[in-house]
Amino acid sequence: MRFKMPMTDDTKTTDGGNCVQSTTVMCSDDFGANIALTKSWVKHTVMFSTMKQEGWGKTFVWTPGHVTSLQFQVPKTAPFDLWIDDVSFVK
Repeated sequence: MRFKMPMTDDTKTTDGGNCVQSTTVMCSDDFGANIALTKSWVKHTVMFSTMKQEGWGKTFVWTPGHVTSLQFQVPKTAPFDLWIDDVSFVK
């Protein structure tokens, strides 16, 4: 699963962001981190310092103040039952 934090900077203008998508500029390569899913309840901590873009789109500077949402993305072909509880920000 990929945990993502889209920002206004990397979100397409057509979706309300500031990135102008074109044939040479790919928007929406959001900062995030991969999290291995298990069959057991597991606590995960994702530090801002470990969040990276996947590398297929335009490069952006990580600006936490521009984050618009939290996303949990599972591949289309992966069967899953995902429970999320107690999301918080830590120092």
